[in-house]
Parts: sequence; C-alpha cells; structure tokens
Amino acid sequence: MENKRVVLVLGVQRSGTNALHRSLALDPWVAGFNEDGDNEFYHKYRLREPSSFLPVIGKFPGIVLLKPIMDIIKRDLSELYAKFPGCEVKTAWTYRDPVNVFYSRVKRWPQADWTEPESFSAKWNEINRKGLEQANQTPQDFAIVSYDDMTVDYATFRGVSRFLGIQGVWLFRADSRSGYRHLATEVQEQIMEQTREVREALDAARTFQPKAKKELPSEAREVAEKIDAMRQEMAEQRGKAAELEQEIRDLEYRLFNLSRRDNERD
Repeated sequence: MENKRVVLVLGVQRSGTNALHRSLALDPWVAGFNEDGDNEFYHKYRLREPSSFLPVIGKFPGIVLLKPIMDIIKRDLSELYAKFPGCEVKTAWTYRDPVNVFYSRVKRWPQADWTEPESFSAKWNEINRKGLEQANQTPQDFAIVSYDDMTVDYATFRGVSRFLGIQGVWLFRADSRSGYRHLATEVQEQIMEQTREVREALDAARTFQPKAKKELPSEAREVAEKIDAMRQEMAEQRGKAAELEQEIRDLEYRLFNLSRRDNERD
C-alpha cells in the first residue's frame, strides 16, 4: 500500500462537496467513490474499517477519490487519516456561505439535527475549525477552498486540481443563494453573526485567493456576460455527462466484481 495516492473531499454537508467530487472524478486517472449507504468503501455513509477498503485502493493504478464527510462530524480528522496507513493523502476542504448551507440543509433534511440557526451555527463552526486546525498542521497536503469562489472563478478550481494532482473538469455553476431569498432577515443576521469568527478565519486561510476582477467597459462587459452564460451552459451539460460517466464506472466496477466471483467459482 505504500505511495498509493488518496484524495479526500471534506467539509460541512451542503457546502459544494458533491460538485467538487464530481468535477475531480472526471479525470480518467481518478477512481471516484462518493459516500454511499453500502459499497466497498462505505457502510451507512461512513468509511468501513481499513481492512475492508485498503485492498480495494491497491487495485487502482491512479488516484482514489473519496468523500467521507459523515466521518468528520463527530470524529477528529486524525482518526480519519489513521485509516490510510502507507497512503499519500491530500485533502480539499470546501466551505460555503453558512446562510445558504443552513437553508439547503433544512430544505433537504427538515427532520435532521441542528436545524435551528443557533445549533447549526455551533456545528458549522465546530466542523470548520477542524479544517482550519489541520490546514495549520499539514498545509502541504491540505487545501482550504471556498465553494463560492469556485462557482465564479475557474482559476480557483484549476488551482485546487493542480494542488491535488488531478486534471478535473469545472462543473460548477453560480450559487442560487436561496438562503438569502427565503430565510427571514433576522435568521440570516443571526447565522452570519454567530459564524463571523470562523468565516473570517476560513477566508484568510484560503489556499487559493480569487483574482480581483477589473471593471469593464459596457461593451466588454456584455461580451464577458455572454462568455459566462456559455460557460454556465457548458457546465450544466458536463454535469449531466458526469452523472452518466459515474453510472458507467459504477456498473463497470460491478461487472468486474461479478466476473471475478465467476472466475473464483470456476
């Protein structure tokens, strides 16, 4: 298992981890395994014991990409990294505007934990502090990246990809900012105030800072907006293609296992 390369995509749920995982998984040299209820890597959306998945990692010649975000809610990151002995592990930690994260969580899981602004803010702070601490300890292997930056700045995504040694495909689209359109103003203000310290620390610790955009003349701005719209359309098409590609990979891996079992019976 020495020198096997593993990339982890981590962060608070609903912070763009899926978009980043899908974008990175399009590199043909990457074997991507998103969190799952039951497969070779996950059981009930948490990583299995190393004895179960390390042999699977050893079968792939390239990078194995995982997204075990359920494992970081109640555990320290040191416990997670301890599951990959002998592997070269790099991490992309993504964070997103907490107002939009809160709204997305409540809409997706209305009966889940921390669906009140105060409990959510406390948990958002707690989890993201883990990322900040790890970034201080191992900056050469740990990148903090803003989801909001990646949606508007291709260079940010390109920087993350290069940091991880992956040639990903930019599938991001502009954040709908639904939290600001649907949540009461007092709820927005409460979340922003309670997460202020950690938000500012994350912004300051970003591994990749987006370049400031210059104000363009009106005609040039129209052209730039047209380019952005075309990129958005391309990203949506790539997203659909990425989903099909992932389904194909899952089926190919299933076929591989079925063929192996048949050979063992023979």
